[in-house]
Order: sequence, then structure tokens, then C-alpha cells
Amino acid sequence: MVNVPPLEARAEPEIDLSQLLYVLLRRLWAILLLTAIGAGAAYYYATLTSKVLYTATTSLVVNAKYNQSYTGKDEQAPSTADINLARDLTETYKLVLRSDRIMRYVIDKLALGSDVDTLMRQVELTNVEKTQVFFITVTDENPDMAVRI
Repeated sequence: MVNVPPLEARAEPEIDLSQLLYVLLRRLWAILLLTAIGAGAAYYYATLTSKVLYTATTSLVVNAKYNQSYTGKDEQAPSTADINLARDLTETYKLVLRSDRIMRYVIDKLALGSDVDTLMRQVELTNVEKTQVFFITVTDENPDMAVRI
């Protein structure tokens, strides 16, 4: 068995606060210098490695019938089949918009000078679940280019 002295008998080191403060004040210049160097290095690293990215988003509502808008009148109200078809069409439209052919068309039309894979990484297509709505979001370093794409 290990013999441990009682808690009262253990010697605890004494800390003289005035002596500690004196040492800190004597080395204050070194502390401030190292803090400034660290902050400068962090700022320099952050400005070199981070890029400002802009996003432009638009939303589309898919109708099942060509060139028809719903005004709310009973005779023009969409049927359940129309709504279900439109929901299914959102997935189809997403696939078509992400095709190489469409991406090449956008690159040529806007004279982007990038390849299809780069443009595909910039474009995100999402749909709101169980609705006829989907969103096209483009991310680019140039805000005007994000809008144009």
C-alpha cells in the first residue's frame, strides 16, 4: 500500500503575485511583439487563401401545360395529374439543365473561357420537395458573371 500524507501535511508552492506581475511587465514587449506577429501572420494567411464568392439565385415554377398560366378561375384550375406531372418535370429539367450540351451552350453564349466541369461546379440546381418549384444557384468570383450565367 502507498503511504500518502494527509492533505494538511502536503506542501503547496506559494505564488507571489507581485513577483509574477513584475515578470510579466518585464516581458510585456515580447508578449506584445509575438501577439502582433501572430495576428499579422493570420491576416496574411487569410487574405491569401480566401476568395470572395458571389451567388445569384433564381427560382422557376414548372407548369405541366405549355404556355398556360393559372388565373384562379375554376375552368382553368390545374388537375392533380397536372401538378404531379409538373413535380416530375422539375427533376427532368434539372437533368437537362446539367447536361454537357446546355453547359457548352452557356459557355459559348457568354464566352466564359472555362470548361464544362468548371461550370457544372458553379451551378447548383435544387428543388423544393413535393412542389413545382426549383432553384438555380450560380457561384462565381465575379458578381456580374454569377448573374449572367
